Amino acid sequence: MKTILMLAHDDDGQEARFQTALDLARALSAHLTCLDLAQPPVWVSDYVTTAGAMIAFAEEETREQLNVERLKRRLAEEDVAWDVQTAVGDATPALIAQAAFADAVIVDCKAEGARITDPRSVAAATAAGVRGLVIAVPETLQRFDVFAPALIAWDGSAPAAAAVRRAIPLLARASRVAMVTVGEESSRGYPAEAAARYLSRYDIHVDLMRRDPGAGGIDGALRETARSLGAGQIVMGIYGNSPLAQAIFGGVSRRMLATSDVPLLLGR
Repeated sequence: MKTILMLAHDDDGQEARFQTALDLARALSAHLTCLDLAQPPVWVSDYVTTAGAMIAFAEEETREQLNVERLKRRLAEEDVAWDVQTAVGDATPALIAQAAFADAVIVDCKAEGARITDPRSVAAATAAGVRGLVIAVPETLQRFDVFAPALIAWDGSAPAAAAVRRAIPLLARASRVAMVTVGEESSRGYPAEAAARYLSRYDIHVDLMRRDPGAGGIDGALRETARSLGAGQIVMGIYGNSPLAQAIFGGVSRRMLATSDVPLLLGR
């Protein structure tokens, strides 16, 4: 994992994304690319509204130019290799295009505060569209502790397996790795034991756990287990954009993105 891409935008989540990006770049001796995004407003045919949108976009561009300058000054004082790129448009296609040569993409987790768009949708769509790992960060995060315990949310799916493979550089640094299955494991999926054997070949030794959903459901059980372990990251698969996948995403994955207090490492 040698290239990290961070979504940059002057919003409430940027500081958490920035600190996470720095922590990962240092821990992995990776290059950090900050992609600053200026997002145009929705254009409509009404003249007055369009004129207002043009003014709003000019203000957005000015704000992001200042944001780029601040980022460059801060990065110049850090001990990581870096560059800053700029783009105009929606976050997801811009990130996917820039992520062609990135191993990890850092975006937002929760949706509180000022944002350019719904972070949960950006996280899910980006994870569905890139080959690398997507790291969704809650805005309250102050640092990413790569040595803290890691929790793998295992449901036997191909997305979960992809997330595990892509998270190996971080799982290898975790002080403990627990793989948690909530409820009954599907006979059609990959067994947790197979995933554990795979990770053991990277000298990553996994504690297999099973939890009942309980009143809080699958996501509640995952959050409670993460808290009990002191986990600093949760690895989980995420589904694509088909109607069925969106229905699934509207459940466990969306609730985890909305409520997790630790970064989610997403893959598909």
